[in-house]
Amino acid sequence: MLFILEGQDPVHVEDSYTWSKWMETHDCKLDYTELNETEQVITYFLGIDDHDEKGNVSYFETKVIGGLFDGWSFRYGNYGTALSGHLKVVKDVHSLHVDAA
Repeated sequence: MLFILEGQDPVHVEDSYTWSKWMETHDCKLDYTELNETEQVITYFLGIDDHDEKGNVSYFETKVIGGLFDGWSFRYGNYGTALSGHLKVVKDVHSLHVDAA
């Protein structure tokens, strides 16, 4: 299923044309943190519903790009949890770097 954001809420849209136009014209990034020259954390709206094995729906994702934790990803069902999840990932990755030093 395809979704767009209205405010902070994912809203289902039926047709792919409406969805693709919305995705082209809106910044789906919720938050971005550059940890160092090679490592970033980004949180964004997926535009689709993604179900895990338990049936939990995810509309948002946080990813670590680059560095030791490249590829880490976490998914969330709502906007607020995605933003707090972003901050937690930034804190966790930073702590792991400090512990490794």
